Amino acid sequence: MHQLPITLFLFLFTLGLVSNQPVSEQNDLATLAARFRAYREALRKDTDRQQTELRHWNGPVHKLMSELGDRLELEHLPEKQVINLLGKPDEIIKGGKYHNGMLVPKPEKHLVYWWRGGHDYLYLVVRQGKIAEARWWYAGE
Repeated sequence: MHQLPITLFLFLFTLGLVSNQPVSEQNDLATLAARFRAYREALRKDTDRQQTELRHWNGPVHKLMSELGDRLELEHLPEKQVINLLGKPDEIIKGGKYHNGMLVPKPEKHLVYWWRGGHDYLYLVVRQGKIAEARWWYAGE
C-alpha cells in the first residue's frame, strides 16, 4: 500500500477527509459528497501527477466514488440535488448521443464524474429526473 505524502495527509486529516474507518461508516451522504468535492479539487490541482495515491486502484478516491455511486443509486435522488451535492459533472451526455460507442436511450442522461481524467470515471444514469443507476467506465483495467 502506498502512503500519502505527509502534507497531503495532514491537509486531508484536518478537513476530516482521512479516517481509518471504512468509507460507508463515515457519516452521511452530504459528508461523503464534501469529501468527494475536496478530492476532486486535489485531482484538478495535481496537474503534474505527483499525488499518485489519488489515482490508485482501490485507493481513497476510487473507494469514495464507488461508495457515492452505490448510495446515490440506492437513494434515487433527483438530478439537481446530486449536482448540488457533487458539483457540476465533467460531462453530461443526453439521450440520443453516443457514450463510449453506445447510444444513450432518449429518456436517459448520463452525468459523468472523472476519476482519472476522461478515461476512468463514474457516471450516473438519470431517468425521469432521478438517479437510476451508477456505473463505472474503465479504459484499461
